[in-house]
Amino acid sequence: VQGRFISKIKNKKNIWMRKTIPLPTTIWDRSFDMTRDQRQQLLKRGVKFINTLEFAKIATDKFKTYRILLPFLTKQNSFAQPETLAYSINNVLKLLQKYNYVFLKPQTGSKGRGIFSIKKLGNNFVLNKNKPITKKTLIKKISLLAKQEKYLVQRGVKVLTVGRVPFDIRVLVQRSENNLVQANYASRIAGKNQITTNIHSGGFAQTTQYILKKIGWTKRERSIINNKIKHFSLELHKFFEEYIHQPIMEFALDLVIDENRQIYLLEINARPGREIFQIINKRIGDLTFSSPLKYIKYILYSTQK
Repeated sequence: VQGRFISKIKNKKNIWMRKTIPLPTTIWDRSFDMTRDQRQQLLKRGVKFINTLEFAKIATDKFKTYRILLPFLTKQNSFAQPETLAYSINNVLKLLQKYNYVFLKPQTGSKGRGIFSIKKLGNNFVLNKNKPITKKTLIKKISLLAKQEKYLVQRGVKVLTVGRVPFDIRVLVQRSENNLVQANYASRIAGKNQITTNIHSGGFAQTTQYILKKIGWTKRERSIINNKIKHFSLELHKFFEEYIHQPIMEFALDLVIDENRQIYLLEINARPGREIFQIINKRIGDLTFSSPLKYIKYILYSTQK
């Protein structure tokens, strides 16, 4: 393998050198660009992939994830999924009639891109945060959007806010040394005039416990939800591993809490970013990088015994 590697650090700057090294024994798979043929060639040469392609394909497809998780979430009292349907004009109007508030999301989108909100106000509709429009105009606009890629329609949840701004909870579930599974979480607050909380869309990070305290939750209430989130995340990890019959090194889940304190699972991410953890807590931020490496080391030593 030919590549550029850090040879040393000088004056706080990385010094890079081009080297040729043997094929790695294990790959921490975070690639969106590797072709099937490239992957197969590496597998034939004995390279082991961590976080399999099978799980990535499930998590990338939001509608597929929603359907797979339905039986799991029916057994969870404190957690649910917003009702989600394949995109069609009829399904958009159906959920608007039922909930007055929906989101249109790319079925395989990421980083908050291409998401639109629709609110029903009497006989008119508000697309994102623009001026009210008629039903005819709405249909025309969303029909144009949906021609660009495959969309789904999802019930809009009236989430808790901090300073009238929505926030969500990003949970990162990872395997670490000795095969231990752990969960860390933090919150993202939506940026100005944004409908999503994604950092790439102008959102910013804060600890969930700080936000909940700021909006009036007691210490006991914060402790209860902390335990619920961690227990649910670990059970979800177990469910997915049993579903694909393979170990999963890491994934992230995005949660929101509505005005009645019902927790909703919005989506799963098989190749999650970890910016918010680095921003709010350096120790946890470093842990989100070191834990997968410790797990890979554990796997390598286990196979050599």
